[in-house]
This record gives sequence, C-alpha cells and structure tokens, in this order.
Amino acid sequence: MATAFWEVKVLDPKWAPCLLLWLNSTYGILAYLSCATSSRGDIFKLKTGQLVEIPVPDPRIVPVGDCVGVLKRIGGYPFKRYGDEFVLAAQGKGVRYLLDRFFSEKLGLEVVSREITVKAPNQALPP
Repeated sequence: MATAFWEVKVLDPKWAPCLLLWLNSTYGILAYLSCATSSRGDIFKLKTGQLVEIPVPDPRIVPVGDCVGVLKRIGGYPFKRYGDEFVLAAQGKGVRYLLDRFFSEKLGLEVVSREITVKAPNQALPP
C-alpha cells in the first residue's frame, strides 16, 4: 500500500507477504481506515506515525508460511477496479474474496466482503 509520497516497508522482509495480504484485504482496509483521518471528504490520510496504530494479525495465528502460500496462489491475479472487486466479493468471487476468506478462516471471522458492496443510493444490496 503506498501513496505518491511514501510507501510501507517492514523492518524484517519476511513479514512483507503477510502485511501485503492484510492491507489488501477488506479487514486490512477497515483497519487502515480506523486509524486514518478524514476532513469530511472522500480522502483519508494516514501519517507515518499512525502506521503503528493499524491492527495486524498475530503471526502466531497467521503464520508467514501460510501467507507466502496464498501470495504464490493469487499473487499474479490483478485486482479489478475497487468497486468491481467488492461486487465480485459479494458474489463469492475475485481476489478480495479469496484474501478475506483466508483471513476469516485463520482469525475465526465471518467473510466480511460478502456483506460489503458498492451500491448507488437507494439501491438494495444483493442477497
């Protein structure tokens, strides 16, 4: 995850696959937003000092080897446009759904991307 001005780097490169997967999962995006600031607009900002506040999975529960395996399996698949990826995830498809399923199984959570989708105002969510 990067901005035009700085990028996230880990001190120990062995943790990079886990962080990469986490920050691209719906859970990671929500964790990011929980620490970011917004001035009532559609832009969320995260200062480098706030990075330490982003919750990440415990490596004893989500081992690096498992993250490397998932990254090898899905690393070559491109993400679709942001909203399209959520629509696919709500259908149980796409890269986001695979990432969220991986973390939901490891952490004992429901697959959140099945419930979150991009929709127009006054439009019902798919079942």
